[in-house]
Amino acid sequence: MVIKGKQVKEWVERAYNNAVKHGWHEEKKPTAHWVMMISTEVTEAVQADRKGRWMNDLDKSGLDCVIANDHHGGLVEKFYGEHIEGTVESELADICIRLFDLMGLKNVKCRTKYTTDEENVELCKTRDFTVNAFFISRGILNFATPNNSLLSKAYFNEIIEAYFNDIIVATFEWAESLGIDLVQHINLKMRYNETREYHHGGKKY
Repeated sequence: MVIKGKQVKEWVERAYNNAVKHGWHEEKKPTAHWVMMISTEVTEAVQADRKGRWMNDLDKSGLDCVIANDHHGGLVEKFYGEHIEGTVESELADICIRLFDLMGLKNVKCRTKYTTDEENVELCKTRDFTVNAFFISRGILNFATPNNSLLSKAYFNEIIEAYFNDIIVATFEWAESLGIDLVQHINLKMRYNETREYHHGGKKY
């Protein structure tokens, strides 16, 4: 699977701008805060799987129906909030959206293209859900900001870019192994997020 860098760049801008609009960047937070928030989305995906919260055939046919008939806007977002929010599909999209938001905050450069590796996809298929979640979470939490005084700015930025972009690919590989159309679910979750209240109805962070 290949995702164009232009598409990812659009997602980064959209996720960051929506986060600003909803008040998530009014208070300056350390990078560790945002990295932890990405990791919580992995945990929420595990919780969704534990509870059997996957889209079923009725959800899928209903989604297709509202997409086809949402001529004036609003139906898709309403259906999403009532039937898809909180599913594994939704939580995997959230991992990427959190990454995109932080990439926007840190002005991380997107790659020209993002290509999933079929061998990695097949490897994901052999693992339990929790094991794949562990490897994604470990990749996220292993991120450590290098000492700026010991590195040139260019090399420092290279390390940051590799970190973010590799996690995006790994998440797409995981989703692909599960038969999830992550492109569709990122777009759907972003549409839904744009309709939510300021601070999503009173969340602290």
